[in-house]
Amino acid sequence: MASAWQTLPEISSALERYESNLGWQRPKLHGIGFAEGTNEIRFERVNQAEDLLAAAVLATVTGWHGSTGSVRLGKSKLAKAVGRLAPAEACQEIDQPNLQIWRAMHGWSWEGKYVRGGNLVAVFDADPSGTAALRDSLRDRHREWLPHHPSGH
Repeated sequence: MASAWQTLPEISSALERYESNLGWQRPKLHGIGFAEGTNEIRFERVNQAEDLLAAAVLATVTGWHGSTGSVRLGKSKLAKAVGRLAPAEACQEIDQPNLQIWRAMHGWSWEGKYVRGGNLVAVFDADPSGTAALRDSLRDRHREWLPHHPSGH
């Protein structure tokens, strides 16, 4: 685990390190959604131009290098994200609500690498004016992401 980041300059330096390897466009909205069916993705938290360190960590562990879109998030990658963001909680000047939520999600009921009853997706939106198109894209892609169950369900 990285050493604790106790100050805002240390948080900023961590963000710079993560972003230097991403080659991405910073999202204006980001979060982790839970897709239960083909038409709905629920979010525990949507970040609006905030907590960019959490977004950069999430993009790093999922391999996201784009601007607007999404990627499925399994249990092991969620654990990596928690581990990489954990040093930020040493900074008393800012809260880490994403870290708390990610830890809670990691404790959900999982079947193998998937959350029981659906999929987690990391969503990055660099252009909220196009959010309807992103939502439609997510819905269409989610149909392909449903995990295969040996029982056929």
